[in-house]
Amino acid sequence: HIAAEIQKILPDSPALLYRALIAQSARWPERAHNIEPERYAEVLRYIGYGIPDMVRATQNNEYRITLITNEQVEIGTREAHIYKIPIPQELSEIGEDFEILIEVTLSYSAKPRRTRRTVKRYLSTWLEWESSRLGEDFETFKHRILVTGRSIDDDGGIKWAIGSARTWGMAKDFSRRNGTLQKDWAIIKSHELRDAFCIAVRGHEGWGAAFKAKYALAVSFEAIKQDIPIYEPIRNLVEIEIENQQEIEIEITGIE
Repeated sequence: HIAAEIQKILPDSPALLYRALIAQSARWPERAHNIEPERYAEVLRYIGYGIPDMVRATQNNEYRITLITNEQVEIGTREAHIYKIPIPQELSEIGEDFEILIEVTLSYSAKPRRTRRTVKRYLSTWLEWESSRLGEDFETFKHRILVTGRSIDDDGGIKWAIGSARTWGMAKDFSRRNGTLQKDWAIIKSHELRDAFCIAVRGHEGWGAAFKAKYALAVSFEAIKQDIPIYEPIRNLVEIEIENQQEIEIEITGIE
């Protein structure tokens, strides 16, 4: 039902994007949010990303914006795509500490091989996403991803619910890398955002480097207490970046 509604709004977009938006819209029940972080792994085992929501999957509002890769994107082994989402100055430099929820979902597919058990050998190319660290500017992030290819030893001060390694997120013994649907979320203070929030999608070798993977990406920002408007300021900056083609590897747009 939700996928059908998304298709009405984005009829020419790939099914991978519908999958990403459904996962992006999912939330844990309120009672699950109030548990101790030590029990996050238990909640993930029982309900995964939570319950999808039609409105979040298909609409933005004054306090929430979702940015998407509107077309199907392909990436190969040892390749990386960089996404730069500009953050308005009034949000990043504001005096008060507004709480901003960041959600990121990567949905991808690759050529499978039945004789392998792990994701990294089951798929021809396996993908992961990585965000900029708190305080890391775009040029530093891009150099780290594209030039040095260096991985970091933690998630850079962002307290992701799952994390990119089993010991980094609040849900211990889980890693968002394990699977073709990779969602994570974190709450940070508005002043911790720099002038841009960056995401890298990286391709790694599985069993067949000649086959590229296809993917869709969704990134959301939400003022969880609805105490500061963010939709228009971010949308306006994203449109300016796309028009000027400044530092954007692949276009990322917003759902209406």
